[in-house]
Amino acid sequence: MSEPDSFELQQARAAIWELAKFGGQNTQLAMRYVGLFAPINDKLPFDEIYRLLREINGIYLDCSAGDWQKAVQKLLSDKVSGSLKTPLDSHDFLLEALEIVQSFQNTESESTAETAPIVAPSAVAREPPEPFISPSPEQKQARHELNQSMIKKLNCKIFS
Repeated sequence: MSEPDSFELQQARAAIWELAKFGGQNTQLAMRYVGLFAPINDKLPFDEIYRLLREINGIYLDCSAGDWQKAVQKLLSDKVSGSLKTPLDSHDFLLEALEIVQSFQNTESESTAETAPIVAPSAVAREPPEPFISPSPEQKQARHELNQSMIKKLNCKIFS
């Protein structure tokens, strides 16, 4: 195996830096998405990875992280199901998936806004409930006697 030249090392560092900008779960999703561009049974060169990551970062910054995650996860599941043919040669499928995710969320938020009840602010701000205190044996007995007398009265009215 030959030593990488300085250009390859620079590209590798740049690609890693671009990848680090995503953070958390987005980093893994970005790399899995980049993998959709790799030729079958081959690897992408570092300069191509760097270029793709820069492009993806631009797309990522133009939408919410949640939308981006859902769109990439959809593409990855489409690959597994066989409905997405790889290697990809553009971000068209990602952009299409983002449009679908965003339009779905816009439709969902509009329907929620239309059906959401209007609540007066005074109805929202409430005092916390008092803590539950278990009734004493005397209170339990008194409640039982009251229930029994009510049942007797109801039975007399129903059957008379």
